[in-house]
Amino acid sequence: MYRKAIVGKMQEAIARGVSLSRQLLDTARPCRKSIDGFIAGSRLAAIASTLDWALRPDITVRTEIALDLWTFNADPEELYFALLNLCRNADDAMPAGGTITVAARNVEPFSADRGFVEIVVADEGEGMSEEVLSQAFLPYFTTKAAGGGSGIGLAQVRGFAEGRSGAISIESERGGGTLVRLFLPCVDDARGRSSFIGTRITRTPSSKTPRGQ
Repeated sequence: MYRKAIVGKMQEAIARGVSLSRQLLDTARPCRKSIDGFIAGSRLAAIASTLDWALRPDITVRTEIALDLWTFNADPEELYFALLNLCRNADDAMPAGGTITVAARNVEPFSADRGFVEIVVADEGEGMSEEVLSQAFLPYFTTKAAGGGSGIGLAQVRGFAEGRSGAISIESERGGGTLVRLFLPCVDDARGRSSFIGTRITRTPSSKTPRGQ
C-alpha cells in the first residue's frame, strides 16, 4: 500500500511537470500550427478516459458522452491538454477528493447557423468568488500559492476554443462548485445525422466548507 502511494505521487508529479512544460512551451511558441482531426464521440470518450491518471487517487472522473454525438474538428493533442487543464483545476478545487464530470452533447443555438458540440467539465469543489471568476481567463492570473500554478491554463483553453471558432464559459460560486462549458462547431455533414439535444448539465453545490482563496 505504501509503495502504491509513492508510485501514485510520482505519477502525479510527472503529470504536473508535463502539463506545465506544455503550457510554457505553448506560451513561448504562440504560432504553433494546429492540426485537423475529426473527433467522434468514441474518440472523445477515449481521451476522457485517460485524464484520471494525471489526477490524485481520491479524484474520480465520470464521463457522460452522448452516443450520437456529432463529429467535430479539433487537434487531438490540444483537446487533451485543454481537458487536462480543466480537470487539474477541478482537482485543486477539491482538496478532500470528489468527482469530476466530463460530459458532451449536441446543441443547436437559435442564433447560430450551425450545430455545436458542448463539452462540460464540472466539479464539486470550492468554487470561485465573483471577483476571481471575473479574472479567470486573464493570462498569469492565479489564486494558487507560489509554485502551485502558472495562471495560463484557462487562457490557453480559451485560445483553443476560440481558435476553432468556438467559445467557452464558466459558471461558479463560492461553495457551489465550478462548471466549464466548451462549445466546438460540428463538422458540417455530421449535423444532419442527429437531432439530439441532451439534458443540460448544471453545477452541484458542494457540502464542503470552502477554503480561503
